[in-house]
Amino acid sequence: MIQKKINILRAIYLGVLMVALLIVFAFETALLPIGTQAADSAQNYILEMTGVVLTLIAIPLALRLMNFTCIKRQLHEHPERYFPLSLLRISILGVALLFDVVTYYLSGLDATLGYLGLMVVVGMLFAWPSQGKMEYECATEESQDESK
Repeated sequence: MIQKKINILRAIYLGVLMVALLIVFAFETALLPIGTQAADSAQNYILEMTGVVLTLIAIPLALRLMNFTCIKRQLHEHPERYFPLSLLRISILGVALLFDVVTYYLSGLDATLGYLGLMVVVGMLFAWPSQGKMEYECATEESQDESK
């Protein structure tokens, strides 16, 4: 049952990456027009700053999500809550990635948004769902102290 949930999380994780790749493919093959928002510099600035703020909040929040005291306590008492919390982690990173990719192309290939998208992809590498990670994050503090 646990491995089935891990496999579902992995499928969602890979699905987010595939959607981002499909968006890139659609823009790069001219199925979707590049730079449709490039004419308005004020709007580009707002989109760029939104991407920066979203990325700077999403990456640390998603990667540190399981280490917040209230969530750590919940996971120790109810390990079955790991699945929705891990899904939340993937969703936070996925929203940031998709926003950065779409606005990168709509703004006319703004390099800042491209780099932000790459930062989210690197952050996603640390959010790969695995059974070992689940066991570590759901373990009690005493058992983690013993393993050190």
